[in-house]
Amino acid sequence: TPEKWDSITRRWNDYVVLLGSVKLMLVDEVHMIGEKDRGSCLESVISRMKTIQRAASSRMLTSYEISSSSFKQAQPNDLASNMRIVAVSATLPNLGQLASFIESGEAYVFDESFRPVPLSIFVQACGHIGKNRYLFDKSLDQHVPSILKRFSSGRPAIVFCHSKKETETLASELSKSYTAPTKLNDSELRKFAGQTNTASLQMCLLRGIAFHHAGLDASDRRVVEEAFTSGSLFCLCATSTLAMGVNLPAFLVVIKGTSAYRGTGNGHQDIDMGTLLQMVGRAGRPGFDKSGTAVIMTDSLSKTRYENISQGLKVVESHLLDSNNLT
Repeated sequence: TPEKWDSITRRWNDYVVLLGSVKLMLVDEVHMIGEKDRGSCLESVISRMKTIQRAASSRMLTSYEISSSSFKQAQPNDLASNMRIVAVSATLPNLGQLASFIESGEAYVFDESFRPVPLSIFVQACGHIGKNRYLFDKSLDQHVPSILKRFSSGRPAIVFCHSKKETETLASELSKSYTAPTKLNDSELRKFAGQTNTASLQMCLLRGIAFHHAGLDASDRRVVEEAFTSGSLFCLCATSTLAMGVNLPAFLVVIKGTSAYRGTGNGHQDIDMGTLLQMVGRAGRPGFDKSGTAVIMTDSLSKTRYENISQGLKVVESHLLDSNNLT
């Protein structure tokens, strides 16, 4: 993670052999530089690695430095060659500025035509918010079964919710009221259900449904991921962390609501367009589907905005000089 690498590079003189020998730095999700909480750390790491490389390239390693380091495969002239930085992102509107920052001579844009599976995006207006945002968000649950029936074509679906509790509540409701579109493999489901001690998850698994969030035990998350990958589940309710860190594509992706409650001081806030695109990008399974479908559930007034989702990306800006990050 950027935080771990940050702690190492702050003491780069102690690790000069290792850090100076790095010749390829791959930065995934580079748009994270624009996040207020973690962006400054990632930007610091990239900047520091460039500085380290410049300082290290002007010297030769001695045999003592190599033998006393933890990276004994190093060669005396390893520090002389340049480091290459490869940064990737699916949601980066100001590509040129980021390319200039990492001092790249090349920048490439891959549009929808490069997707291995074509993607169709639908925006479902689910009424007006009214005076109570919480009640509107809660009412979205009742629209999920009809969306699954209309768009899933009997194939696996992921429903993205915006809190851990929402994933469990929706999965429980679907397990009681929604009929699986295809015949389930009961023996496989019993096998997966027997691998978890979480009663609510067991009940959902037996009906071909599961929930996934960071609050689950690692063993339970592995069970859910294996069950979904094997095709035993027809619906998985998950938080957005699944879109960022776990490669579990589905034919249908449903995003249940476009805002989330961020605490007493912040109230309800719209989901960042970049995060929405990350979730939408999980639709379509290469090798299994010829197309993918994503459905964004929102209020009537916001429908037009999300129909042009790719045009709403925010420009990624530095937060390194924010007062809270000057430490």
